Amino acid sequence: MMLKRKLRREVGIQSDPGYPQLGMHHYLPYLEGMHAELKPDVYFEIGTESGASLGFAHCTSIAVDPVFRLDTDVAKNKPELHLYQGTSDDFFASGMLDRLGLKIDFAFLDGMHLFEFLLRDFMNTEKYMSPDGVMTIHDCVPYNALVAEREWDKDKTSSWTGDVWKLLPVLREYRPDLSVEVLDLAPTGLVKISGFDPDNTVLSDKYEELVQDYQNLSIEQFGLDRFCEAVDLQRLSAQLQTPSIVPDQRIFSTWEEPERAAKASRNIALKTAVPNARQKEVWGDYHFARGLADAFLRLGHCVKIDSVREWYKDAGKSDLDIVLFGTEVYTPTGDTPMIGWVLYPGREEEDLTGGFDRAAHMYFASPAAASEFNASKQNCTGEVLWQCFDPKLMYPPDRPADEGMVFVGSNHYHQFGPRQIVEYAVQNPWTFKLWGKAWKRHPAKAWLQDQYLPNARLGDVYRDARIVLCDHMPSMSRDGYVSNRIFDALACGAAVISDPVENMPADFDKFVHCVSSQDEFDAALSEIRAEGATRRKARMSFAKDMHRRHSFDERAKQILEKGAALSLF
Repeated sequence: MMLKRKLRREVGIQSDPGYPQLGMHHYLPYLEGMHAELKPDVYFEIGTESGASLGFAHCTSIAVDPVFRLDTDVAKNKPELHLYQGTSDDFFASGMLDRLGLKIDFAFLDGMHLFEFLLRDFMNTEKYMSPDGVMTIHDCVPYNALVAEREWDKDKTSSWTGDVWKLLPVLREYRPDLSVEVLDLAPTGLVKISGFDPDNTVLSDKYEELVQDYQNLSIEQFGLDRFCEAVDLQRLSAQLQTPSIVPDQRIFSTWEEPERAAKASRNIALKTAVPNARQKEVWGDYHFARGLADAFLRLGHCVKIDSVREWYKDAGKSDLDIVLFGTEVYTPTGDTPMIGWVLYPGREEEDLTGGFDRAAHMYFASPAAASEFNASKQNCTGEVLWQCFDPKLMYPPDRPADEGMVFVGSNHYHQFGPRQIVEYAVQNPWTFKLWGKAWKRHPAKAWLQDQYLPNARLGDVYRDARIVLCDHMPSMSRDGYVSNRIFDALACGAAVISDPVENMPADFDKFVHCVSSQDEFDAALSEIRAEGATRRKARMSFAKDMHRRHSFDERAKQILEKGAALSLF
């Protein structure tokens, strides 16, 4: 259970702008898989603590830690286990490995988070690596400047990687003979190294010089661009089918506490249009609420998500109800203030307005809808609050995709007519991939990849595509409700081809091509395929800017600021 909580807490951390964004897979399950694949005879690790990583080994094992805090049976399935309680420097000085006469097949270094310590650990461990051995190192990819400082300020950050990131540029420059891969595994990357030369003395010869040059250098002084170049992050997560831990596994209508509470922490209840907990995975409303809830948690607030069935459960225990209006009318109870957010028109919009008159403030993901609401002189003010995206899942790739277009959505032609954007795509010979239900009797079935795409994999699909196709229900196009898929795609650095929609954010038109015919679709496709490096670089820059303006984190801050301005707390 503790391991599951660790995985859930450490997956999905959003990197600051300029820092590498890690994927949705945790390093511990990957380490377990490496044991199964490598089948080492000898496993060695520095930094055991609770024993989670040591427990994966089924072979002769040696573990080093100044203070073991084992909470699992690490001796099981091991023919031989050696535990050395002390520093890694003392361990290597003891000559224990020489006395045992062992060569290391698989090593994991997660010791003291200071550059000179890791450098010594690496040099000392390499001397005992077998010719085909593999070494892994944790915590070399920090996600912001605070966690990368040499001294851990626990008042400002609950996590700390220290400055072990410096090992990467050192290995790139001084040990080009090594094979060094940096995998995008949460929370702070995993370095995978092979091709060792136990007799190589380059690093030991330059040790004092390297420590002097790097010890007092901050990551921002080194330069984020230089650091990202040294990292050369490998998108392993895109090759894996499902995340190590899916945040969506959490229980509906249960209060979740932040890892670190804000000074004025609030209880925030999100009311969704999802009928009940069993149907949450197939409702986009739930995934939207989940992303918003995670943003509030990152800001230090308690949160819960309610389905329609649980709307009035624990009524009065929240400091603020946020109603994500969909297909049902929510009637506030008690004195809890309510902010409403209409994300899309709904099937029968007139039935939703009954819930608006009790709101302290109303948001609309459409300028036209906000104007119409204000013109009706309701009890509160309506304001535009655009759709947004989950920064844990939607972020730009290291390198733009070269080809391919994708569409994710069901075939609901029986309600609204054909999904014209798909009709255009199948008439064009360029690579096309499709996910969604009810396409098996449609000509597009030849491009169908699967009937269901887990939300956790959506970002990987968008990053792997040159173009994301999008369309809107007629009422959305007419009333200017821009689909959140356009926000997702732009945040992933993809170009977008969409049907026309009124009042799209002004800066989106640079990278969203709106089309109304096959000729316009083909022309947009040709224009995107002909883009040069400058244009594609601009799109990647725009994707990073999306994170500053249109992420769930930004929306959560806006809602909290509005609540404070209205004295709702």
